[in-house]
Amino acid sequence: MSFSFKSTFKKEKQGFILLFSGLLLIAVFSVWRFHQARILSFKLSGYEEQSKTGVVPTYIKMYPLGVDVKVKEALIVKDVWQVYPDAVSHLASSARIGEKGNLILYGHNKNEILGPIRWVKEGAIIELFDEAKNKYSYKVVKTDTVESDNLTYILPTSEETLTLYTCVGFLDSKRFIVVAKRITE
Repeated sequence: MSFSFKSTFKKEKQGFILLFSGLLLIAVFSVWRFHQARILSFKLSGYEEQSKTGVVPTYIKMYPLGVDVKVKEALIVKDVWQVYPDAVSHLASSARIGEKGNLILYGHNKNEILGPIRWVKEGAIIELFDEAKNKYSYKVVKTDTVESDNLTYILPTSEETLTLYTCVGFLDSKRFIVVAKRITE
């Protein structure tokens, strides 16, 4: 029985290379998965565009939560929902203020965007503003956390509904939903 230093060193080197390769593959998969989840969309196909007679929202405020951010129009391009790094997105094909239908706003789960909505309670007031700074109030009626392919809350509605959502969960794999109804003053 002979002991070879070169043989032992070679086996240790191969083990290290295999371990490093495995960790690298796990890291690459994690980054890819994280990126896919960060797209901030539902897996959506065949979404019907709603009517366009209402007012486009340009600003959203929720005082107790510190949400005070600009709203910009956004589209679905090649099945990817446009998301702004500094604003809330209004799905342009969804309803507008004053229309019967589902007005959909979505944004990143950041404190300066829609991250704070995770702590909203039923009964809270959400204020939307238009370009002329007119205020429109909505009362939160429901919150929920759903899988990324659950379309229940973003489908068109028969009454004026405001739906906010952001990503939550491990690697942003779920969606936190806030549903609100218009308060007529």
